[in-house]
Order: sequence, then C-alpha cells, then structure tokens
Amino acid sequence: MDKTIYDLCKHFMKDKTIISKNSEAIFTSKYTMPVFSKIFLDGCEKDAVYGMGKKSNLFLGLQTKGKNTYFFFIEVKRPYTTSKYKEEDFAKLLKQIRSSLDRQLFLGIGGHMSFGMLCFRCSLFRMGLHEIGIYMPVLIRGFLLVEETADVVHIHVIVESMMLVKEGLLS
Repeated sequence: MDKTIYDLCKHFMKDKTIISKNSEAIFTSKYTMPVFSKIFLDGCEKDAVYGMGKKSNLFLGLQTKGKNTYFFFIEVKRPYTTSKYKEEDFAKLLKQIRSSLDRQLFLGIGGHMSFGMLCFRCSLFRMGLHEIGIYMPVLIRGFLLVEETADVVHIHVIVESMMLVKEGLLS
C-alpha cells in the first residue's frame, strides 16, 4: 500500500494539467483514473472487466458465467454545474448499484454486495441486500480528491478506501 501511495503522490505532483471546470470527461481522467488504474487495473485478473462512460463514468466488474457483472461504479458530478433535466447523480448511482445486485441474484452469485463512489467531494457507498427486496445503501467514507498540491495528504485515505473496495470485490 505504501508503494501505491508513493506512486500516486509522485503522479499528482508531476501532473500540472489545467482542466476546464465543467468537463466531466477531463475531470474523470485527471482526478479519478490514476487512482482507479493504479489500484484496480495494475496486475488485475484476466476475467476483470471495466468500462467508461456508458452507464456510470467508470465501472468495474468480473466476467462470470460468460456475462459481464459490474460490482463497482464511479459517478462523477461535474464541479459547479447543475442540470434540471438530468437525473441526480446520487439517484443514478444508487440505481446502478441496485441493478448490479439484481443481476447478482439472477446469476446466483454469492455475496450480494456492490460499491459506488460519487465524485466531486467523494462519498463511497456500499449496498447490500438486507432481505429480499430490501436494499441497504451505507456511506462508508467521505474524502477529497487531489486537486492541488496541498491535497496530496488525502491520498492515504483514498488508497485505503479503494483497497477496502478491492477486498470487498475479491471476497
């Protein structure tokens, strides 16, 4: 975990890209993709699958029984922007997590747990199935992304949170 923290600190200290404050794709690639790729994609199993931009901004899962089943979703909220026509990002994220749990039940996958992260001021959620038909979303942790050099102190909390998700996905 220390090497991961060191590598991410080094990456964020060197990256001086100035981004447009309302571009969701650039915001995702600058602030969330380095953490996502370092923790989840480096040395991942060959049956791991991930995608960008179709449902949530990022999603990660496994290929089980010949089908892609996603267990972790990241929804990026564009900073300083709102839309009265689009669904709230929080509701969108919880719907994705719930549909993931439904798919796990349908495929007979044990564990019945999915994770989601809502980004701008990050909130990490876990949703499990309490009883049939009762979904329990729980806020695990809140943290800040590394946007400036002074925010590098938050990397430890980010890595710790993502490792918690990784352990949950592997179990």
